[in-house]
Amino acid sequence: MRELNNWEQILALLPNDLEERAKLTGAFTRARGVPDAKTLLRLLLAYCATPMSFRQTVAWASSSEIAHLSDVSLIERMTHCEAWITDLLQACLLVDKPPMLNRQIHLVDATHLVSPDDQLWRLHVMYDASQQTIEQVMLADSHTAENFQNFKAKSGVLYLADRAYGTPKGIASMLDAGGQVLCRVKATKYLPQAHPQKTVEVEAERGRVIIAPIPPDKYAKVEKRMKRRANRSQRSIKNRTLEANRYLCLFCSDESLSAEEAIVLYRWRWQIELLFKRLKSLQKLDEMTVKSPTLIRVYLLCHVLLAVLAQRLQQAMLFSPDVA
Repeated sequence: MRELNNWEQILALLPNDLEERAKLTGAFTRARGVPDAKTLLRLLLAYCATPMSFRQTVAWASSSEIAHLSDVSLIERMTHCEAWITDLLQACLLVDKPPMLNRQIHLVDATHLVSPDDQLWRLHVMYDASQQTIEQVMLADSHTAENFQNFKAKSGVLYLADRAYGTPKGIASMLDAGGQVLCRVKATKYLPQAHPQKTVEVEAERGRVIIAPIPPDKYAKVEKRMKRRANRSQRSIKNRTLEANRYLCLFCSDESLSAEEAIVLYRWRWQIELLFKRLKSLQKLDEMTVKSPTLIRVYLLCHVLLAVLAQRLQQAMLFSPDVA
């Protein structure tokens, strides 16, 4: 990644006590070819952000007079860095950001990743749409489902999410913390109240459900995609399921939003989908070569740290007082 060329700028964005954090978490206990913790971090980011193997990474480090160690030594060091990288990531996420929009809107979603030995991982992300930055992250295996309860809510923030997050307990966890929720819910339950030609609002516990018919041209694409998936998995689709997908059903707890405003805001959710696409296409997030669960966690955390640092580098350029 080109961001790694700006190493001094990257270091300036990291906590000043980076070395002390590395020692406290056990990531850096001795030199032996790696002069300091910041050099170790540079090696980890270089390995995770480029196509280089461990052997090529240490060869690059040696030829560049950055560090002198074997590929086995780099792997061994990497296994002790999870707590340190997590600590650095959390510190970077707590940094104040320049204001962009008056309203705080956070998007919540997760993306699936598969390791070389077919282990399924989920990267759960909360993305600040108003700041266009990552707000919270959680890395977990396939046993941790997508749920609002994976995140800490803030008072006054509007949280947007897809249908997977529309569970009563998950929604309640956000509302109890003072947040507002706008998320998709299953339409099957609300079919009796739905109208094929107009938007309908139905009262719900701690909010309301907005039922909006999907335009025929868009529904045709949805139906075609559903049938293609069903044919691929050799299963049939119930008529009730087809009918339910004719509607967009949104739970909204914010009384200040009209139905039309809520529908427009929900479209913002695609910002986090674009974030995942960038992580996978530009940073090759889903092309991991490590197999050990410990190394996989460090690998993925390094990628997220890189994404956060890249965003902060961009913000530094956009909001620098030296930029006209």
